[in-house]
Amino acid sequence: MFFMTPMWRMAALALLAVAACGAPEFDPGEIDDDGSDSSSDAEAGSSDAGASRSDSGGTPTNPSTTAGLTAQQVAQKIVASGKVRPLPNAVNYYPQIVDIADGKTVPDCGIDIRILKLIFKLTEKYNSVGISDINRKCTQVMIGGGTTGSHWVNGGGGAVDFWRMNDTNLNGSNAINVEMVTYAGTFMPDGTRFGQSNCRTSAGTTVDLPGMKQFSDSCNHQHIDVSSTDAPFKD
Repeated sequence: MFFMTPMWRMAALALLAVAACGAPEFDPGEIDDDGSDSSSDAEAGSSDAGASRSDSGGTPTNPSTTAGLTAQQVAQKIVASGKVRPLPNAVNYYPQIVDIADGKTVPDCGIDIRILKLIFKLTEKYNSVGISDINRKCTQVMIGGGTTGSHWVNGGGGAVDFWRMNDTNLNGSNAINVEMVTYAGTFMPDGTRFGQSNCRTSAGTTVDLPGMKQFSDSCNHQHIDVSSTDAPFKD
């Protein structure tokens, strides 16, 4: 008897194979959150290909609704997109999404459905989405805020760090970073925390995020978390 492998599983296996064979070279040091910075910003935001791809732009023409979907269904959409890129030479958080897509319940490895919805919406907008951090309680990574940080508290999975969109590494203030934060602010829950406000201020730019909170963080990624709000996703 022949069984067809689910599309999200096929995409996951393909992406993990790519990660194993090597990803675009980028070593920003330790990516922290919650205002704790033990990394060097010397390479922060450097781009392998210069500017973002020209076909990335704008709000998706027909963005999909995630209303009524379960965490598993959202995770399946993320995996099926094949667009998530782990941070090279670092802990790979992508398997946390794959496990949820497969219906597995792994202790201390869950992801808030609002974070999953954020990731999915970014896969609709961008050609690739670089993720460097999600649930640290799952991986026992202690950098940054440690056990009190937003990647760990409440079982973990209430925060996500993005290191890259399309062909451009994020530094908190470059054009694609500002575009992404502005877009996310249209649907993230009230009270969502966005890092890297200091990076934008230093670059002479600001992002207006009504109902959201912004804080200082290291300028080699973009941190977004919902760990301190119970407000619903705006979808």
